[in-house]
Amino acid sequence: MHLIIDQGNSYTKVALFEGAKLDEFYRFDDLQLASYLNELSPSIVDVFVSTVRASIGDSIESLKSNHRVTLLNRSMKLPIAFDYTTFDTLGLDRIANACAVHYLFPNQNCLVIDAGTCVTYSVIKNGAFIGGAISPGLQMRFKSLHHFTGRLPLLSSTTESIDTTGKSTDESILSGVEVGIVKEIEGMIDSFCSENGLLNVILTGGDGSYLGSRLKSPIFANENLTLEGLNQIYLYQLT
Repeated sequence: MHLIIDQGNSYTKVALFEGAKLDEFYRFDDLQLASYLNELSPSIVDVFVSTVRASIGDSIESLKSNHRVTLLNRSMKLPIAFDYTTFDTLGLDRIANACAVHYLFPNQNCLVIDAGTCVTYSVIKNGAFIGGAISPGLQMRFKSLHHFTGRLPLLSSTTESIDTTGKSTDESILSGVEVGIVKEIEGMIDSFCSENGLLNVILTGGDGSYLGSRLKSPIFANENLTLEGLNQIYLYQLT
């Protein structure tokens, strides 16, 4: 059994895998992560880490005394090809997601939509990552309306149904952001399929479940897609 760590800016996802099988999954803030890792069994030898931070932090760094810690980098061998002109700036999460769908949907063309801080679109076609798109995420849209205007309030997503025609400023913001992002995603799915043929659509990310319930397009939802992709990269290093 080995440990996969996906360290984001605000929280960290952790999963225990037995081969390709995910056994346990957790989502921690930094304090919870430190407590969990402090009690990690020494029988778990390998720890594979992906991070967006400049430093992995003391809690993960301390694992090196009793565990074999490997940090994902773009020079590692990967199970699929990447036809992308600026691979050195391609997000590690997008790399992991591409490797995940290559394993989960073998010999099938896919579109991964990762709805987090940003909404990223990644096309995997004929066994290779060929590109995609990036746009602001749900919370970024709310924050930008408030930050770049003098009077618009800072709102957040709601579980209530939203009419496109807002009858107040708050309702208009909710319509513009929530209805707008859903329409964007549906339109982007249509455009990617028009350019690349039929694609399996896989939705992941922190806002994936929330947005998935509002999409009309048929999708596969997988909240652990990035972790599964990181695990596939880890396993590929053993071959």
